[in-house]
Amino acid sequence: MSQENSVKIDVGLSAKAEVKAEVPASSMGRLVDALTDIIRPFSEARGLRSDLIRLQREDVMIEIARRAQARLALEGLSPQPVPNKILIPLMEKSSWTDPTDMDLIDAWANLLSHTSARANPNHGIALDILSKLDSSHIKLLNATVTKPAGRPFEDVPLDFDEASIVERIVATLEEAKKIDNQDSIEYIENSINEILDVKGIIYTGSGLYVNNDDIYEFDGDGLSDHTQNIPDALVSLNILAESYIRSVNVGGYDIWVHYYSLTSFGVQFVEACTPHRQQSARP
Repeated sequence: MSQENSVKIDVGLSAKAEVKAEVPASSMGRLVDALTDIIRPFSEARGLRSDLIRLQREDVMIEIARRAQARLALEGLSPQPVPNKILIPLMEKSSWTDPTDMDLIDAWANLLSHTSARANPNHGIALDILSKLDSSHIKLLNATVTKPAGRPFEDVPLDFDEASIVERIVATLEEAKKIDNQDSIEYIENSINEILDVKGIIYTGSGLYVNNDDIYEFDGDGLSDHTQNIPDALVSLNILAESYIRSVNVGGYDIWVHYYSLTSFGVQFVEACTPHRQQSARP
């Protein structure tokens, strides 16, 4: 290559290259318009503008705090400072609740009042879980702990494990052997309902085989198609435990039973996030 046609580039250690890029305002405007158009079908019905979202979040937090104060007053307690590691994420996560969702707003208010009145190392875990739940989960838990049976739901993890339920089913089937066949079927159904109609239990159903011939199916708490998958989600969060007793055979009777029960952590979660607080009957 000739010297006349060569190009000498001298790049020293101190040399700097600076590149600036700027998006034209017209292009940015078209991008914003496109984003607005594509998200509008998902947001327009709720009027999701930034100013409205901010006001809604503030309204939700105010309502949660108001209900928490009312809950404490009902219990004869005064609000106490909540640690920042609980209070700040609680305010952030709870403020995204739909302002019309009173079940979740009540759950957040109960959790706030509970954290103010009672120190518990699991409160942070409870608020993280609550932020993932839908009002359907809360309604199911509320329905579970408001069952009419008198035993406190705190006893469920200890008194309603599979071994204890099997023992009661065996006693039921032994008694059924002394009754005429058709009456015994009704007796078994009523007895299973009575055993599992307690706070903290979701009884989904059972089935009875008589002399390996006649088959009877008994309904439990009647979960709808909308709610039948909710207990499984609560199992994954260690709030409920699933029990499927596949076969209890006594004489000519062979029965299976399926139900869910509160775990020990589930009891703590329900106590913190629902108004149904009670002291355990156990010493």
